[in-house]
Amino acid sequence: MPGKMSNKRARGGRSGPIQNPKTRKQVLKTCDRTCFYCGKRLTSNHFDVDHVIPQSGRGNNDTRNLVAACQHCNRSKGAKTAYDFQKNDRGDTPRCQGFTNDGTRCQNNVKLGNRKFCSLHV
Repeated sequence: MPGKMSNKRARGGRSGPIQNPKTRKQVLKTCDRTCFYCGKRLTSNHFDVDHVIPQSGRGNNDTRNLVAACQHCNRSKGAKTAYDFQKNDRGDTPRCQGFTNDGTRCQNNVKLGNRKFCSLHV
């Protein structure tokens, strides 16, 4: 199950994109090697680690706030929350931000009226 990690450790000791190989591998695994936003299949070398709640919106580098994203989605999302990007920019029903028992991201859509979780994770 994903857990807390200090900002310094998660970023590999520097600000900017998360470069720590262990963190990147864990995030890719929790997202089942797919982009959290569009579902595109990702490879170990070609993906970004994105913040569900952006750092500019008080998001942190806790692995529960990190998802794997294709470069196109990550750059398009910018400083929006995952919910706002999926609903307003992509026109999709936003995905649940919860985790399954095996530690992977839930594949369900959010429950009506909830900005983060499906009915299993409320």
